[in-house]
Amino acid sequence: MGPSVGVIPLSASQKPGSVGAGDIGRLFTRFRNNHTIRFALKCSSRIVSEAVLGTEAYQEGYDASALPVGPKYRGVGILREAFEHTPVVRCHYADGADAERILQQARRYREQAGTLTGMAADEELDKLGRDVLADVHAMFLGSEQGLHWAVLAERLADRIPERWDGASAETVSTSLRDLGVLSVDVKAGGRNLKGCRKAAVESAMGMR
Repeated sequence: MGPSVGVIPLSASQKPGSVGAGDIGRLFTRFRNNHTIRFALKCSSRIVSEAVLGTEAYQEGYDASALPVGPKYRGVGILREAFEHTPVVRCHYADGADAERILQQARRYREQAGTLTGMAADEELDKLGRDVLADVHAMFLGSEQGLHWAVLAERLADRIPERWDGASAETVSTSLRDLGVLSVDVKAGGRNLKGCRKAAVESAMGMR
């Protein structure tokens, strides 16, 4: 968990070579300190353990180099800052078959929650790698049920410029019509112009 709101780095690494002093050591320490929850498996030395858990952990009596060795101790490590105390815990081991069952169940949960989109949901992306339907669906605000093509293109270019920079009403309309979303009359903002309806986008996404 990062110290800044919304920053949650998850990192897994062996101790990088040459860490210990100088700029490399200082940079690694800064990187480590962005992780307030730390977990160390069996380490080769006290210095390596400190690189993961911090020098204050060693001063408090936690040293991952002192963990036992042997097959029955695989996955045993020291978990720091997750609780008020610092426990020695064992990880759950999952082989390939176990991992496949876990991932299949996770996919079923996401399917039930309706959170699968893009290639994960077997949807075709356009040549620019965009999930057109998902991007367009996100442009409908509040109770909006229809958007003019020009408004939709402007929102896409403004909010997702990395995928829609320079988008025009014509290119957006063409992309959606290719996916089965019809161009229809939409009354919005006191004007009746061509555009698309939210229900049609959701239908094409399989949400209805």
